[in-house]
Amino acid sequence: MPRQAIRNEGEPAEREFLRLVTGARRSTSARLGDAVVPVDGQDSFVEVKCVTSNTINQIRAIKFIPLAIYSPDKPLPWAVLSGVDVVRHVFEKERGQHSELALECANLSVSGLPNSVRCSESALSDAVIEAIRRGRRYPELAEVLQSLLRDLTELKTRYRELVSAALNTGDRRDEA
Repeated sequence: MPRQAIRNEGEPAEREFLRLVTGARRSTSARLGDAVVPVDGQDSFVEVKCVTSNTINQIRAIKFIPLAIYSPDKPLPWAVLSGVDVVRHVFEKERGQHSELALECANLSVSGLPNSVRCSESALSDAVIEAIRRGRRYPELAEVLQSLLRDLTELKTRYRELVSAALNTGDRRDEA
């Protein structure tokens, strides 16, 4: 069977998540999160990952949203980290996965997660709600990460322009 695109690998986990979490619905913007969960009258995004090995890939702590990890072969198949917990797990890494900055993209190991974040299917909804509420108790951290994202976006734009100009200058010299 051919390997599916990375963006589709989490589909079984997302379906299970939507089935198990009260009020959850599919996100219309994967960039913001895979699912939307209403808590206390406010919608919150949640990232959902399916893991069949020990590595949880492409964790984006900068989003500052909960992470629900589905490991179908484990006795407790779900693990839920609040956005705060995700940041704590990645921010001291020297570099990220596919990036210099771990907060932008990192990987974690299933074996490195504390047992306290693992839960059964029946406990998943409550764990997700608590993870969302926990993140909301850290508005300063949310603002720092939003600021970082704005800075990275500006830096990306600036360096795309600088690299483009340098390439054009080199091209003109190369054509002469």
